[in-house]
Amino acid sequence: MWERELAAAEPRRPGGSPVALWVCAGLAWLVLACVGTVRVSTVPFVFLDLPMQLAGWLLAGGLTVALLRRIRGRRWVLPVTVAVLVAACFHSVSWSVFEPRSYYAAHRYAFAMVAADVRDGSIGASTEYYGDFLPWYLHGLSATGRAAVVGQQHGRPVVFLPQWLGMPDDAGGYVYVQARPAPDLLVDLFGEPLAVDDGLDLGDGWWYLPAPAGGQRGRRRGGGTARRRRASRGPRGTGRRPGRLGRPVPRTGRRRPAARRGRARYGNRRCRRSRSRRRPVPTGPCR
Repeated sequence: MWERELAAAEPRRPGGSPVALWVCAGLAWLVLACVGTVRVSTVPFVFLDLPMQLAGWLLAGGLTVALLRRIRGRRWVLPVTVAVLVAACFHSVSWSVFEPRSYYAAHRYAFAMVAADVRDGSIGASTEYYGDFLPWYLHGLSATGRAAVVGQQHGRPVVFLPQWLGMPDDAGGYVYVQARPAPDLLVDLFGEPLAVDDGLDLGDGWWYLPAPAGGQRGRRRGGGTARRRRASRGPRGTGRRPGRLGRPVPRTGRRRPAARRGRARYGNRRCRRSRSRRRPVPTGPCR
């Protein structure tokens, strides 16, 4: 009798019914698994992929922590579970579209496993347009879960892991080349061919194509595009462009018209624009 009275007098912990929490937590983990399996990889919906994954992890993790707080047990269970959830979220969530270099650095071990499979022939032997599926533990490295062959160099396949897909074509993502790519090596990323040398060099044979705006392309600033642009200017210090036979074209002594030399008319006065971007400074009356 007195045991029932003590149980009735014991304060109930806030948080609602435990059965409802178990059901909600199970549904949240199920939705998170579906979101992780079927990634939103098409543009412009690809930018919703990261917020959806973070929201799913926050909901499922919060419900799991709420359940653990209701269970009486050792105190170390809750912090260990939180640490495991944070590590799993960091491993599963993909931010490669926004910052490909840091994502590659955080998942370098997984990319190394893909490279090893490419070298031994288990990945890269498919003739399918979008490639074969990766192993289940490497599905997160590709938006489609597949590894496609987009070219060859010295008889070895060039493997592509797409991170986003365009509509109706084009794509972008990580490209693996087993040797230093040649300047004329082009790959077909489900659309217009791109030069691998113009991409973002990540090391160990991995490149990101197309290179993000403002990022460092290749091993030097500007990549192959900048080198081709410098080559089109002719010898350094001459300021001359090469002709059809590769020889610099000499400048002629013919002067340009006044309007093209930077002169402008203000009333009855003509002035020459200064080299700075300030207001043109008058030089004197017209002759």
